[in-house]
Amino acid sequence: MRTGLAAHSADPDIHRAILINRPHRTAFDVPILLTDVDPDDETSPEPPDIVGTSASAMAAADLIDAQNHLDNQRLDHAHLALDSAEGSLAQALLTRHLLRLQVRGFTEAVHYARVAGRR
Repeated sequence: MRTGLAAHSADPDIHRAILINRPHRTAFDVPILLTDVDPDDETSPEPPDIVGTSASAMAAADLIDAQNHLDNQRLDHAHLALDSAEGSLAQALLTRHLLRLQVRGFTEAVHYARVAGRR
């Protein structure tokens, strides 16, 4: 990736801007590409894996953004980016937990079906 970016520019600030914006775009594209959910319909729930993936991409971009602001001594912006990253990480952990509950529920259902079949 670095070689590809270097072919267009040697400026590390441009590379960092690309690395910040690309995950942000990915975070918004994932639900559209992987689900039948209408992105404009706020009432339709997205599957936890999609939410977690988007949140992780946002967190990655926000952490790069926070470091960029810190390097340029824009501390207020660094705090905002860190707050955003923290919220995204919390969302990712929540969706991981929800997926784990789904796995546990499925495992228990399979177990109880096997037990019931033995009787």
